[in-house]
Order: sequence, then C-alpha cells, then structure tokens
Amino acid sequence: ATAALEFNRPNSRLTVKNGKIISAGLYGVYAVASDYPTASANDLKLTLDGVTVSAPKGNGIGVNGVLTGNETVIRNSTVTSGDTGIYYPANGTLKIENTTVTGEKLGVALKGGTAEISGENTRITANAAEKEPTDYYDGGNTGSILAEGYAVYMEGGYNRGISLTISGGTFTSRGDALKKYVKDTDTGYSRTISVSGGIVSAAIATIGQVFTTITPVSIAARICF
Repeated sequence: ATAALEFNRPNSRLTVKNGKIISAGLYGVYAVASDYPTASANDLKLTLDGVTVSAPKGNGIGVNGVLTGNETVIRNSTVTSGDTGIYYPANGTLKIENTTVTGEKLGVALKGGTAEISGENTRITANAAEKEPTDYYDGGNTGSILAEGYAVYMEGGYNRGISLTISGGTFTSRGDALKKYVKDTDTGYSRTISVSGGIVSAAIATIGQVFTTITPVSIAARICF
C-alpha cells in the first residue's frame, strides 16, 4: 500500500483526532487525486489533531503536487519518518501547529503553496548529515528530493509560488535549520520566507534568490544570504 491513510475524494473534509497511524509504505498519510496522474482532486481539507504518525520507510505526511485549493492542518501531533517528515508540493495551505516532526532526511520539505509554522511546542528536526542540493526533484515516482539534513527545506522547480511563515517552534538539524534552494534562472514565481519567532540550531541560508523577508525575534543562529 502507498499509505496507511489515503485521502483522495474531491470537495471533502476529513478530520482525524487522536490515535496512531503506522505505515510500512511510502507515506503514513497521503492526500492524492483518486485518478492521479490524469486529473486532480481539488478542495480537500485534511486535519490531524492529536495524532501520532509513523512511517519508518517513507514520508510521514504527503500532499500530491497536482492538488489545488487544499488545506492541510497538523495540530498537537507527532510525525516521524525514515525520509521526510512532511512533504508539501501542492497549491494550497499547510499549517503546522504545536506539532513534533522528525524526519531522517528532512523535517519539512516545501515545493509549493503557503505554509505556516507556529506554536511554542512545535519541534521540527532532521537527523541526517547535510547533503546540499545540486538539482531539483522533478516529481517522478522513482525519485526524491536530493537535499538532506535541513529542518525546513524550500525548493523551486514547479510552476508555482511558495510562502513560508514561521512564528514559533524549535528547529534542529545538522545542516542549515532553514534552507531555500531556487536557481537564478527559475524566475517568475515568488518564494519567500518570513521568520518572526522561534529558535533554530543552525543557520538560515539560501541558494539563488534571496529571502524576501527575514525578521527574527528570537533566532539563536547566524543568518546567511
């Protein structure tokens, strides 16, 4: 199976409260079009509240990149994975609130949409040694993001903007805590990071296009451009 919990019905709402989701597949929880890749299942709203997600062989939570108009809320939960804790490439909104996310390679990876990370109890961790990106992940089923070792990682390559807002949480990694990789030739879309609170264990760095907004309040790290 691809995931222990797969959500693929258009114009639907699914809320999971409490309990555990344990997967031996590619994802713990996966939102995807029911007839992917020929069409998209739009306007999905998925909320996990007080849920433990474990995917030791894959990604903890994933939202397929073909989806638009969706919202994913992860609140008061724990996500652990053998790859990326949360992978979000879609045109939609991702909200992480007071949640612990631990990925062996990456904590949270963004390739699209609007992401908001908040809450003093949020903890996002990447365990792997730093592996700097050398190219984009193209979205193929047999591949994966080339970067490793970043608590939060933003990457271009898709025809869409990305916005990340961080107002709280602790971010721990062996590489940069926050990393953005956008090639200088990848223009026409805004990819921004705004930080107004939280604690990071390492640097905030960018390759290619610079951050639009960096307003740290209590960031215990150097900031690199």
